[in-house]
Amino acid sequence: MEIYERGNKEEESGGGSRLTDSMEIIRRLNRIKEKCKKGVLTIGAFDGVHKGHQEIIKYALNRARSIKRKGIVLTLYPHPLEFFGSKGQSITTLEEKIELIEGLGVDVLVVLKFNKKLVLLSPWQFIKKILLRFTPCEIVIGSNHTFGRGGKGRVSLLKKAGKIYNFKVTVINLKKVSGSYINSTGIRTLIRQGNVEKAKAQLGRYFSLTGKVVKGKGRGKILGFPTSNLKILPLKILPKNGVYSGYIWRTRKKHRGIVNVGYCPTFGEKLKHPRVEVFIPGFKDKLYGSTLKVEFMNRVRDERKFNSTEALSLQIKKDILKTEKEARWL
Repeated sequence: MEIYERGNKEEESGGGSRLTDSMEIIRRLNRIKEKCKKGVLTIGAFDGVHKGHQEIIKYALNRARSIKRKGIVLTLYPHPLEFFGSKGQSITTLEEKIELIEGLGVDVLVVLKFNKKLVLLSPWQFIKKILLRFTPCEIVIGSNHTFGRGGKGRVSLLKKAGKIYNFKVTVINLKKVSGSYINSTGIRTLIRQGNVEKAKAQLGRYFSLTGKVVKGKGRGKILGFPTSNLKILPLKILPKNGVYSGYIWRTRKKHRGIVNVGYCPTFGEKLKHPRVEVFIPGFKDKLYGSTLKVEFMNRVRDERKFNSTEALSLQIKKDILKTEKEARWL
């Protein structure tokens, strides 16, 4: 079974696994080492690595520590939604997901490539060909977890397999925030609605985008607000078109800023995809070629077409003043 290949050629030349500062990443099932076996395993797409995912992973890690075994996460890439043709669905890119999972203290991360071969595995085949390679002593899953062809594998089947193959199955109930169950589907809906504040409550952090600054039309500079255009991976979900207040990270330094997501209707451009632009008040350095991370704090207003560039410039000033008066900058 193929595991997703990650990294540059130098990383890949080292074989089937890579060791980060504290977490080993395995890219081939046949590279699973003896030290990774008989550990506590948790499995899932983990898109967003939200509060519910965090609870599952942390439980698995605590169990592993208590019995002096490895805490192992098995995840999928690309997300099944993307595999079946739904673009712009991922809350987290693979790189973001790896960083977040590593931050939880996971010992081993296995990135399983979601492809046609995997899709065709029946639930029992998935157990035998994938899960049993780990000879886990325990598997920890969320109560809504499914696996195998058509998602027909359920908790009851996994527990049945556990009795046969001698591993324990622990089920973690869905987590609630403000009366709502947390799940990736719901968070995607919130992001598409522009409700980034509620999405933050369920993610446990600000929703963010990361992209390289590329050349634009230079119109922001003419307006008096030089903006930076970000190139975002096409599989990454975008929030509803509009203006947001946010944090813009360049390397490890954080700046307050305004983020615009949309089609620039005032200038009459016919864009195929929404554009993401950021403006950092008072920032003088050149950003072209830099990689920026944008954290969405709250939604300021909808995107709309203005009758003139002067009217747009005036509105941008109001947007900045509004966010400052609301004391959104922390």
